[in-house]
Amino acid sequence: SSADEVMVSVADRTVTEGQHQFDLIYFRLNKPADHPVKVSYTPKALNSGSGYATAGQDFKQRSSYIYFRPGTTLSIGIIHITNDNTPEPTETFQIELTNPQGAQIADKQAIITIKDND
Repeated sequence: SSADEVMVSVADRTVTEGQHQFDLIYFRLNKPADHPVKVSYTPKALNSGSGYATAGQDFKQRSSYIYFRPGTTLSIGIIHITNDNTPEPTETFQIELTNPQGAQIADKQAIITIKDND
C-alpha cells in the first residue's frame, strides 16, 4: 500500500462477561481523511470448542457499520457480550472488517477475548 492511502484497522480487546450490556471496540485510521470513511464489521466465531466463543451464546453476531468524519482518526463500535451464569474458560472470537468506503483495510481482523465472571 502507498503511504498516501488512508488505512482502517480495528484493535484487539479484552472484555469481562457481564460488566456491561455491550462493550466498545476501537477503529482507527492511520491518518485523517479529507472525506468520510465507512467500513462494516461483523463479530464472528474463530473456531468451535473450549476457548472459543460461540455466536448467539457468548456474543451477538450482528453486523454494523462505523463511520469516520473527515479529519478524524478514531471511531467506536459496539459489540454485545452475553452474560450467563455458567463458569467458562476465557474465550475468544473475532471482529472482521469488510466493505471499506474511502479507505483500505490495514488489518481485517481483531481478536476479542472474553473473561468469565462466574
